[in-house]
Amino acid sequence: MLLLIGWPSIIHAQAHASSEGDGIVRIAVLDTGAKIPDSYEHASVRYFDARPGQEISEQQEGSYRSEHGTWVTNAILEQYDRPVEILSYRVEKSCVEEVRCEISTATLARAAVHASRQGADIIQISSYGRIDPALENALAELADRGMHIVMCAGNEGGSSPLLPLARRNPSNIHIVGSLGRGDSRSFFSARDDSRDEPLLRWRRGERVASRTSTGRIKHVTGTSYAASLMTADLAREVGGSSAVLAVARPAPVPVNTDAEPAAMSVQDRIDTRVALAEGGEISVSTLTAVERARLHSRAIRPEERMTEAVDPAPQLPTEKEAAVGMQRTRSRALRPDKE
Repeated sequence: MLLLIGWPSIIHAQAHASSEGDGIVRIAVLDTGAKIPDSYEHASVRYFDARPGQEISEQQEGSYRSEHGTWVTNAILEQYDRPVEILSYRVEKSCVEEVRCEISTATLARAAVHASRQGADIIQISSYGRIDPALENALAELADRGMHIVMCAGNEGGSSPLLPLARRNPSNIHIVGSLGRGDSRSFFSARDDSRDEPLLRWRRGERVASRTSTGRIKHVTGTSYAASLMTADLAREVGGSSAVLAVARPAPVPVNTDAEPAAMSVQDRIDTRVALAEGGEISVSTLTAVERARLHSRAIRPEERMTEAVDPAPQLPTEKEAAVGMQRTRSRALRPDKE
């Protein structure tokens, strides 16, 4: 197991802005970058380029290869209308199909440390592949020091691979599954197989309102966007709103999240899978011929899954950033298809 070197001294110096009483919640979104439209007058945005192979740097304006990060962030801003500062991190390693990207766990750890030093109260990460012990320890350490970590449960069904991380700090680590019609678990959402106590949070993840980089309304589907709604609820809690849902335990917890999802027509299922692909939540290459024919965005091509060698050697971020030893291993972050 790789260990974090000098982690306590890095985090200990961090003072969260919310404790300063300025009423501004700071939310870091570790994703594919973003471009936030001017229509969100309650939000200020700082953009950071944290892609691997370079120092993390603040940018004057947003940039992105995929709009996934824009949709995730704007889904938060559609739900949270109080003063907020968004820390938008571009962390992808590479992208195919325009919206489906890969990132490394080392990059996530480095960006999470950096976000904590910028005053983030909440960190949202659209990654749900299995993560290595070093990243798990890093996120758990941040949660133990009061930060909220929000991640999506996954869009491949089955048991969420992030349950062990949630168990480290159920109050501050929020792994979010998707609800559909009738508050039933969406057929694509990972489930909660924990035996002792419920660990997943549940929010609506189908046809969630967001906006494109140009400000056009877009409805998106996937556990990433359920996580955005969870982040908005947490922001209300951090910001001191009285209209916040209790989040110390999974909320809401419908009685049928562990049951089979509600029955859907064939057409509804096709439409949902197409929406998942267009939202960067599943690979286009997993769609059937009928589903591919219904893709609304011609920019998304049915390319084959991208394969690449994984460098097993440890990668050390700079001393300035984190002074941590990290195994550079690939997470299925923003790339929910199977290996």
